[in-house]
Amino acid sequence: MGKPSSATAPVANAPAKSNTAIAPVTEAKQSVAPLVEQFDAFEEFAGGGMEKLTAKDVLIPRLSIINALSDQKKTTHVNYIKGCEIGDIVDTATNEIMPRPLEFVPVLFDKVWIEWFPRNTRKGIAQIHTSEAILNQTKPNEKNQPTLANGNLVSETAQIYGINLLSRRPCFIAFTNTQLKKVRRWMTLAQGERLQRRDGSEYIPPLFYRSYTLDTTLESNAEGEWAGWTIERSLALPQLPNFGLIMQQCIEFRDKIAAGIMRGDITNMTDDPGHVVIDGKAEAADPNAKM
Repeated sequence: MGKPSSATAPVANAPAKSNTAIAPVTEAKQSVAPLVEQFDAFEEFAGGGMEKLTAKDVLIPRLSIINALSDQKKTTHVNYIKGCEIGDIVDTATNEIMPRPLEFVPVLFDKVWIEWFPRNTRKGIAQIHTSEAILNQTKPNEKNQPTLANGNLVSETAQIYGINLLSRRPCFIAFTNTQLKKVRRWMTLAQGERLQRRDGSEYIPPLFYRSYTLDTTLESNAEGEWAGWTIERSLALPQLPNFGLIMQQCIEFRDKIAAGIMRGDITNMTDDPGHVVIDGKAEAADPNAKM
């Protein structure tokens, strides 16, 4: 991949429009006016009935890549999707395959350290730690994986919360193992953005200033093969249809995550990419595999 650009540019200076159609959520034209009038009645009660919601009550769906060991590939699993392919993007909340490429607006970067039960127990996630201090309690095992005294593994996991522009649904993507370098490049691109103030001085815009095109590609190393993410710059928010509504949604979503009102749903997460093919046989990947 090429080096990210950090050239200074005003709002209007952005890459050519992606050929991926962005479908804003709209009502039928003939019913817009009456519906708007009816909806006005609810404004006084905005958020009513949800005052006691906490982060334990509201989960944010996750976008994930289908790989060889994904539930969607298992014919006997409840989440099996007939005809799905390795490299497809799935919304884990609705178990729907998303069109590719996908337009996405990031709103917040976060990082956690996930503690996993030993893989042969098939128990999955043991605990989620919000500080890397947990690594001080680990020692490298024979595969150089950070391992606690109880035998559990600890994996650094970056999370990007954002808006899926196809459905306008809030969601998040978890990056771990070999995919961590993807999110580091993504954040480097975002840090390289510059906008001008009226007085000519410059500033770094918020993460949700720009949308990005997400897709998947086949990757490999000594451990095997898997499908991973590709992330490229797309349109700046002011160039999108319904720019004002999308920006407001981004701000509200970011604030709810920061306040702990919403959290990402990683209950069914594997140690992604976590699925490789070695000599034609699907196996679990080494969480510390290097690219």
